[in-house]
Amino acid sequence: MKRAADVLYLLSTFSLRTRLIEKAAIYASAGYRLFPEDTRLIEMHAYALLLQRKFEEAEEVLANTTASTPNLEFLRSRAAILLGLDPEEQRLRLRRYLGTA
Repeated sequence: MKRAADVLYLLSTFSLRTRLIEKAAIYASAGYRLFPEDTRLIEMHAYALLLQRKFEEAEEVLANTTASTPNLEFLRSRAAILLGLDPEEQRLRLRRYLGTA
């Protein structure tokens, strides 16, 4: 099973690097659905959604995990800004990302 998660992660990463956003989103979405606890795939899925300007969907993906990585905290803060959430919530998320919360 881990190998499948690794392959989907690599395919989504490669697709992003080559600016094939739709393809990256498909791989990341599949990986997220098959391996919902894999933080790499959560990060890739949320990032691909943000790139597609699907901010609400990205926020939902990020809200469905309690995991915390620097990338997830960055994505949470970015989503808060793009969605125009309450300024205090934006500050809180940015502080978490910066490690000062």
